[in-house]
Amino acid sequence: MISELGRIIEKSKARYTAILKAIASSCRRWSDIKAFTKARTGPIPDNRFNELLEKLTKYCYVEKTNEEYTIEDPIVKYVVLNKL
Repeated sequence: MISELGRIIEKSKARYTAILKAIASSCRRWSDIKAFTKARTGPIPDNRFNELLEKLTKYCYVEKTNEEYTIEDPIVKYVVLNKL
């Protein structure tokens, strides 16, 4: 699972990691996740941020429900918090 996630995030590893850590650390709303990511990696245009978040959703690492984002899989959450 770590190697699969690594392949997906390798081109923007710092930003993907920040997004995943934000969500795993209880940031749920787009604006909170973006603020967390910006604090960790610097400015990021909204359209680029959306692309990254949508890709994580597409590959089912992140789920979006009622405008809130979560990591439902406990293994993914563990990897994000402890291995990235």
